[in-house]
Amino acid sequence: ERTLAKLEVAPEIGPKVRATLLDKIGSIYVSLGQVDKGGALLEQALVLRRAEHGDTSLEAAETWQHLGLHHMTQKSVESAEECYLNALKIREARLGPDDPLVAITLMHLGIAKSFAADLPEAAKLLRRARTGIHKHRGPDSREYCVVVTVLAAVLMNEGEVEEATALLPEAMLLIQKHEGASGLGKAVGLFLQGR
Repeated sequence: ERTLAKLEVAPEIGPKVRATLLDKIGSIYVSLGQVDKGGALLEQALVLRRAEHGDTSLEAAETWQHLGLHHMTQKSVESAEECYLNALKIREARLGPDDPLVAITLMHLGIAKSFAADLPEAAKLLRRARTGIHKHRGPDSREYCVVVTVLAAVLMNEGEVEEATALLPEAMLLIQKHEGASGLGKAVGLFLQGR
């Protein structure tokens, strides 16, 4: 909040730095549940980043990614999908399909597709994300835990019971490792065990 107040009275801060700060602060607000405030800052950051770096810049892709999360927290899945698709197109074009940032975007887009009940597309995206995250973040990472858990649930709902069943023990172990005895860990573990 102090940084935001300084940004309002500090015209000497250039648009590139201003956009970066707005993006970071907006993301923090979204993660704290202050989604309206965070979303407004992310929209400002996107306008500045597109003007300063171009529509297909990695900076714009980063803000598209953050806006996707903002829309998911607002339960605006269609808007989230659009944001994640924008980020994915830019990142794949600029970094190549095997980049770690591409894998993370694939995961988020796959989750959004699962919420939109586009299960075949969600499974396809999550499989790609799983491979990339395993390679770049490792099988013990929190991101890998998320992608394996969501992929198992999507496959179950899609009727791919054999593939899903093969993932469930791994998903449950990862949840236990990352969530421990938390309510979320127990709830997701019980859900997967029930399935």
